[in-house]
Amino acid sequence: MLSLLQTLKQNYQKALLFALYGGIGCLIIALILGEWFLHLTELSPLPQTDQKAVILLIDSSGSMEGGKLEEVKTAAINFINRRDFSKEQLGVINFGETVNIITSLSTNQAQLNQGINSLQALGGTPMAAGIKQAITSLSSTDNNRYILLFTDGMPQSQFQAILAANKGRNQSILMIVVATGDADIQYLTRLTGDPNLVFYANSGEIDQGFRQAELAINNQQLLESKTTGNYSLTYSSLRTGGWTAIITLGLSLTLIVAQNHYLHRRLLTIKETFLILIGSTIAGLIAGGIGSSLFTILTNLPNSELIAGVINWGIAGTITFVIINSIRRNIPLKEILIRGFLLGIIAAVALIFTIDYLGDAGILIAGFIVGCGVYYTFYSKGLAWFFGIIVLFSGSWLLLPSVNFSSALEIAIRLIAWTILGAIVALGISYFIPNLQRLRAFLGGSLGGSLASIGFLLMSLILTQFISIETSLADRLGRLIGAFILGFCIGLMIFWEEERQLQKSTYLLIRWNDQESRKILLGEIPIWLGSSLDAQIALSKTKYPDKFAKIFKAGNQVFFEFHSDYAQAKGIKITQQEWSSSQSRTFDGITLTIVDETR
Repeated sequence: MLSLLQTLKQNYQKALLFALYGGIGCLIIALILGEWFLHLTELSPLPQTDQKAVILLIDSSGSMEGGKLEEVKTAAINFINRRDFSKEQLGVINFGETVNIITSLSTNQAQLNQGINSLQALGGTPMAAGIKQAITSLSSTDNNRYILLFTDGMPQSQFQAILAANKGRNQSILMIVVATGDADIQYLTRLTGDPNLVFYANSGEIDQGFRQAELAINNQQLLESKTTGNYSLTYSSLRTGGWTAIITLGLSLTLIVAQNHYLHRRLLTIKETFLILIGSTIAGLIAGGIGSSLFTILTNLPNSELIAGVINWGIAGTITFVIINSIRRNIPLKEILIRGFLLGIIAAVALIFTIDYLGDAGILIAGFIVGCGVYYTFYSKGLAWFFGIIVLFSGSWLLLPSVNFSSALEIAIRLIAWTILGAIVALGISYFIPNLQRLRAFLGGSLGGSLASIGFLLMSLILTQFISIETSLADRLGRLIGAFILGFCIGLMIFWEEERQLQKSTYLLIRWNDQESRKILLGEIPIWLGSSLDAQIALSKTKYPDKFAKIFKAGNQVFFEFHSDYAQAKGIKITQQEWSSSQSRTFDGITLTIVDETR
């Protein structure tokens, strides 16, 4: 990171040129064409229903013995008796010694009341299993779905209960909680995702708690209201790919213009425009299509909520390693990103496989793995203990999905898609920057896309959490800001990779005057001088032919070679000449000097 900042400081002109051209180009085309395309391809909203399906999920553990369970029964029966069964289905599930379906979804009021009266207090608090069973019971209906949970304590596994609750939110199931006794309101808020859906009731006030929950059910819309139509996988992939292709077009066009502007060339030719149009369409459809397809496929996988947890652990591991490395040890950034992400995934997988046997104590395994990973990367026992303890005390809170699975997966897919997009765009741009190594461009573009994704997510967090604006406006601003960040980061990383190569290679230094100079990498691809639009060094059309001469590197030697037509017209016998390092030549007022940084 320090080397990047030093490079920017020394070569700010091209760095800012590429970054700002890329960012502004993406922003303009996103504003003019991108938003229009999304509006044009948006499907009509699906019709909404006021039909409801509610599962009463009641904690009947041993702590509910005595008058507490009887009070809950009375409150639950009163709740049932107030419901409109012409528009609703209700079911009853309890969890204590085991999880039991007391009554499946039904409109039979008497049967529901009878089921409530049969409840007995016994056993522990397997809340996670109860939530999973409630989700399964609601999967058979297309009505608006709700879980009304009553509990007086903490679940046997907080980790598993949160995963189960996240799974419900992913399926647009709204959870509302009535709590009493030793129940932790902050924890229950994590289950619902909204503090306004958690109601605490003291003994003697439980019926009032159920009435508050009833108001929430009556007034609350779906957690994820469908404001647009139902997009198929193919349509969604094409729509996302089309938007991405538009953004890629703007980015590619402006980066080519930036390169040509930097070298005092014409800004754009018809040939370049055609190539960019084709390449951008392909790159956008690939990146956008892959992202959309992955999102749709992964959200339909069994236990998809676990994927979100693993992804979050990987992201947290990456961020942790980047922070430590910035102050502790100068390990290459790419290596740190890979190590951190893999460590997070390994710890998450270990936790998932041990939690069924150890409960929340499984976090000990994850803490041990994280501590070992930190130690063997940075050789610091203090840091290893520190981050291991952080995982022990806050891992299940810090690293579990704090948003629903769709949001968490969207983060990961955006990171993947933008990384792919950055790599493809940079690879394509490298063909317009002579002798830029393809692999360097590919890796630089990948990193640029990844950084852009992280920057976009941070900006989205600011818009949604700290600035109160209307949702559709926030979405639009997020897309536009994301487009700018994407162009800025990819443009910056392409420049950085070229600059890194220049520092260890032979290049041509071009001077127009004492204040203005440029550098071009030398290699097997020749640098043409002439008056044609394709010449990298543009000369006067009145004095020089379309192709005057070329400069190239063969082995360790640099050669200057006149074009055969020019040599024949001028009677030049020796058309190829060796050009030594530090030697300068001037053509049309432009001074060219060979600089060798390999020695």
